[in-house]
Amino acid sequence: MAGKVSVAVLVGLARQTTALSLSLESNDTALTLEEEGFVSAWRGIPLDSIDPSKYPQFIQWLDQGMDDPSGARTEESVLAQAKQDAKGNTGAAHFADLHSYMDKCQASDPEVVEIPTWMGRMGNRVWQVLNAVRIAEATGRKFVKLPKAGGGLDHHLFNSPKNQLIEIIPPKSPETCDFVPVSGKMYAWHHDCRFLFFNRCRTTITERHAAYQKYVLPLLSSEVRDKCEPGADDEITVHIRNGDVALHDDLNPEMRPEHRQPPCAYFHKVIETGYKGGPFKRVQLVYSTEEPASPCIEDILAKHKDKVVLKPSSSLAGDVCHILETKNLATTMSSFATVLKMMNHGLQRLFFVNMLSEKIMTKEQYDIQMDYYEFRVDQLCQVFPEVTSYQVPDLYLNENFFLRFPEENFVVDTCKNHPRSSAGTTGAAKKNIFRRMFR
Repeated sequence: MAGKVSVAVLVGLARQTTALSLSLESNDTALTLEEEGFVSAWRGIPLDSIDPSKYPQFIQWLDQGMDDPSGARTEESVLAQAKQDAKGNTGAAHFADLHSYMDKCQASDPEVVEIPTWMGRMGNRVWQVLNAVRIAEATGRKFVKLPKAGGGLDHHLFNSPKNQLIEIIPPKSPETCDFVPVSGKMYAWHHDCRFLFFNRCRTTITERHAAYQKYVLPLLSSEVRDKCEPGADDEITVHIRNGDVALHDDLNPEMRPEHRQPPCAYFHKVIETGYKGGPFKRVQLVYSTEEPASPCIEDILAKHKDKVVLKPSSSLAGDVCHILETKNLATTMSSFATVLKMMNHGLQRLFFVNMLSEKIMTKEQYDIQMDYYEFRVDQLCQVFPEVTSYQVPDLYLNENFFLRFPEENFVVDTCKNHPRSSAGTTGAAKKNIFRRMFR
């Protein structure tokens, strides 16, 4: 066994237990824990496999939670902090309406809606493009201009348009804008004159899906879809998030509400019941090599040995291909697969986990992230044949959250509760249709 927790680190843990035996090998960093009623994992990672150099938060947990139980996070303390944060997220909007936004941020060229600066990685950047496209359609501008610097949407996957300009196809009838003003304090550090990210014209998933086909998909490199074979009907592609927020649960003091990661039970539930009520035979995993790694990767490999479980491609383009070519997809709390699913023409079954909680978010924050992650089941069912949502609206402050979350705590929703209708249009769009019918 390759133990990586030092004896010094475990001294603090030992004080918290009444029954603990340590068996040390010749190397004093290798040890085995046999205990009764003892915490055996942190963020779903077994204690004897943690490398403290990779997880400085683990040492912080020992210092703040284990050695001083009064400092541990409780539901009361988390809710109190959320309430305090909400006070700082209120205030007058940067822009009360689209007209004031255009006058302040888009006055330099009357034919162009410009994105001055990219924000974050591919998922955020595509959202910026979608926002710009809809504003251009609503204001009659001819082009969306992308930033010159920053590598485009993602230079591994997308081509840049000529002169950084996306030509807007004039809509058949004038578009209106249901403008969404955002609190001036809420996201003050990325002002929308720079990013065109939060202030936007509200759109439905159906409308965004159409924009993907018109403006985003044509930029995708033609080589990407050649990097894999199409997925079989009984195969599920599962995206798991590694890296920056992989261990963000309710106990993690660094967690932001929109980055709350799902328990492994979500992936198991999809794999075991998602194919016509039964299990998928093949599982294609998609995840990065970033650290820290999600504990759900090893948990899936351990619990689904009766299935063919395939590790990710050796390239980013290969992983993207798997998402674009699968018939069945399980996304996570990440914009990566959220964005790519909209460019999958043959997707039959979509599974997603909604970890947003109104308990720790303002109404404004919750509304923005519901649109950004595309969590509105009624709208998704207008685009994809089968959709299943797993939601965790309640807080779960337990060190075993990732590995032992009770699956009965999921709130499940499907298209059976949302029959296809004309519900895929915004209120503004419906008014437009009404006016055209009766003018």
